[in-house]
Amino acid sequence: MSTKLQNQRRGGGSGRDQGYKFEESFRIKHGGRVPDKRMDLWNERSTMPKTDSVNPDGNRYSIKNPKNTSTWIQTQVCSVERFCRRFGITGSSRESFNMFFGSHKDLMRKDTYKDNPENFKRVCESVWGIDTKNLDYKVELRRSRLSADNVRDVENITEWFHYNIEEVTRFVLAESFNNTNNIETIANKMAWATTKNDLDSVRVFDIEEIVKEAGLLGCHIKDSRTVLRVGVLDLQMKGSGVGTLYHNMQFKCSYNQIKELLNDEGGQI
Repeated sequence: MSTKLQNQRRGGGSGRDQGYKFEESFRIKHGGRVPDKRMDLWNERSTMPKTDSVNPDGNRYSIKNPKNTSTWIQTQVCSVERFCRRFGITGSSRESFNMFFGSHKDLMRKDTYKDNPENFKRVCESVWGIDTKNLDYKVELRRSRLSADNVRDVENITEWFHYNIEEVTRFVLAESFNNTNNIETIANKMAWATTKNDLDSVRVFDIEEIVKEAGLLGCHIKDSRTVLRVGVLDLQMKGSGVGTLYHNMQFKCSYNQIKELLNDEGGQI
């Protein structure tokens, strides 16, 4: 394993540990508890709740502890396959998603998920019918995915998100793949630390208010051509991890983005 990858994993592990400790401190302060894991909406496997703390006030909090208020943090990660299954995305639209995130079985192995340009060219040409002669080495060939400029019918993606922003925002912030009948696993509040590790700095937003306001926004491709702005969220290929994880969909948001959307600094508990 490369030194860079080792450092990334150590950094990620340290960040998760800090996050778990902060969540526990939040629960202790407010008398909350961790909800039980339940089966997913297909009743196939156990899935993580979006709720980090079920509080005595009846609210179910998703807790965020970013480096600072402008930091974009991961709020949902999943495979293209599960996302498209969840939302019923099929046909040419599904193929456009596959191209943008590099989702194909021949791009998921440890020897093909990145740094294998010849394999990626083969998939592009034989599976997707994409001319590879003008693909960017660093952005596309090396990372085994296509930028928006080379995804066939990329509007399949942007238009789909435009018309489904409310549902997607609710999925990312409140539900994930949880069965909505298991209400304790579904978050209804976001609790953001506006100063890292400081419980007194926490500000709270109602998720349905975020969903409603985000629904008035659109979806567009950002200047990088590899990131989508979906309402209040950013969406990109995860681009870290090994194999299938590398090509996952990664949604991010920030406190400042939600604050600006709602024109509100958030309440206190």
